[in-house]
Amino acid sequence: MEIKQLTKGERVPVDISEWSEVEAYARPLNGLEQLVFNDYFLDFQDRAKSIDDRFEAGFSAALMLLTDSEGTPLLTDDDRAAVKGASATPLLRVFTAGLRGYDTAKKN
Repeated sequence: MEIKQLTKGERVPVDISEWSEVEAYARPLNGLEQLVFNDYFLDFQDRAKSIDDRFEAGFSAALMLLTDSEGTPLLTDDDRAAVKGASATPLLRVFTAGLRGYDTAKKN
């Protein structure tokens, strides 16, 4: 069996207008990256964890996914404090784009 490779064309546009007017995309994840993203997302949702731990997991998930139109990552570790103090709405949109693999699996 020949396994298809991910392409740049598979990026999904993400609205982050509450943070910036730059065009943003969620990049496709390979199988291993998807597992890591899922772990971050589950930690983000885990109310038994501290707020700081939950934020760190959410920020790490967004750090993995969010790129500009050229595929260059939009977030760096230096953006952590700014994201922490900004609207959570774009972060939730990024998560939705990152979870699209689950949506595809549910449909089949």
